[in-house]
Amino acid sequence: MARAVNGGALPAPEPEPAALYDPGLINADDDLAALTAKLLRPEASRDVSFLLSGPSGAGNTPGCGIRPR
Repeated sequence: MARAVNGGALPAPEPEPAALYDPGLINADDDLAALTAKLLRPEASRDVSFLLSGPSGAGNTPGCGIRPR
């Protein structure tokens, strides 16, 4: 039905609501506020990787705003 109404194309997905971010719930060895500030500088490298660990379903991926490929 959606394809018939839109000329054969599916409608665009609705945007996901922004996740709530509570830094008080993070257990990290480093100061994440300082790390965020460094990464947001205009001259900061965009070639960055993170290893997030935790049990399945703990929110490691959606909690960071990362979308799986």
